[in-house]
Amino acid sequence: MTLKKLLTRLNFFDTHALQQRESEEGLSKVIEKLQEKERQLRVTISLERDEEERELLQQELSIVVSQTRKGTELLARIREEGDS
Repeated sequence: MTLKKLLTRLNFFDTHALQQRESEEGLSKVIEKLQEKERQLRVTISLERDEEERELLQQELSIVVSQTRKGTELLARIREEGDS
């Protein structure tokens, strides 16, 4: 077995790495759900005829987009820390 595989297996048992991997997986799932919500809102906005309702949906969309962006930035930071 190569040294790299041994180190990978050793890292598997490291609790910090495990916690980091779990938070990364959870955050990835949340980001996927937010992206799906964004797609649904975009479709709903395009079909909505009432201008006031469209504006409310647009506000909700901007919130979802900003949450997705923040989550993506956090995920990138977590992955960067894991590589270090």
